[in-house]
Amino acid sequence: MSRPTDQGVPAQEAASAPVELLLHFDDEAAQAGALARELGVPARCIACHRFPDGELRLTLPAPLPPRVALLRGLHDPNEKIVQLLIAAPAARELGARDLVLVAAAGAGDAPRADLALLGHELAQGGDVLVV
Repeated sequence: MSRPTDQGVPAQEAASAPVELLLHFDDEAAQAGALARELGVPARCIACHRFPDGELRLTLPAPLPPRVALLRGLHDPNEKIVQLLIAAPAARELGARDLVLVAAAGAGDAPRADLALLGHELAQGGDVLVV
């Protein structure tokens, strides 16, 4: 039996619902465009501003649909994990109910269990795809 999500929809059904939007960062616009075309969904960029002291400000498009994919390659993972940890709760505040993390490991890297675990934490029960 599937566990219910916060909205009362079984998690198995929620996981199979189509993604409605692909969020990405500017440095991955080409990959995001190709993936969005393949999925048949729009792609929107998360604006990232770095202050002189190193602090980040992310600006996500609003409002967001209920099911959103978030593309972020994880080469140079420390920087990008911080961005994901900021972006995921912000996406939820802007309307995303289910987040799908699409994380590309570095070239030749095998998928790592810690990336899947991170994705699970970000998605809070949603799907994780490490490619």
